Amino acid sequence: MSVWTDRDYVVLRWLHQHPPDAEILRTNWMSREPHPDLPELTDQDVHLAVETLHDEGLVDYTDQSWESGGGVYWTAFQVSGAGLQALGEWPVFDVLTAPAELGQLLEALAELAASDEEETNLRTAARSARSKTAEALQSLAAGAVGAIVRGQV
Repeated sequence: MSVWTDRDYVVLRWLHQHPPDAEILRTNWMSREPHPDLPELTDQDVHLAVETLHDEGLVDYTDQSWESGGGVYWTAFQVSGAGLQALGEWPVFDVLTAPAELGQLLEALAELAASDEEETNLRTAARSARSKTAEALQSLAAGAVGAIVRGQV
C-alpha cells in the first residue's frame, strides 16, 4: 500500500468523522503507543499524518503549541474544503469547466435517472457538454449562478 492509504487517508477520514472537541486536536510526535481511536496507528503516526495533511492543504489550524514530552496542541483545527474533496464529501467544481468530465458526470447521473425522460435529458446534456469548450462551460456556469443569485435578491 502507501502512506496515503495506510496512514494519511485513515487519519483524514477519522478527523472528519470525529472532529476534535472545541476544535483543539492533541497529537504526540514522540509516542509510539497505539492511538486510542486508531489502534493500527501510533500516536506518532497520527502526528505525522496531521503535519502531512496540513502541508497538502487538507486540514487547517490557526496555531500549534508544543509541550515537553512530545505533545502538540493544534487550535481551531478542522478538515479543509480540499480535505473534504479528497474524502469525496464536497464537490470538485473543476469538473464543471472540463467538457469531458462534465459529460461523464451527466452520463453517470443518467444511469440513476428516475424516469426515461430524465435519462434522455441527462444523456442529451452530456453530449452537449462534451461538444462545448471549457470557456463556454465557464460562461454558462457563471450565467446560471448569476441567475440564481438574482432570483434570491
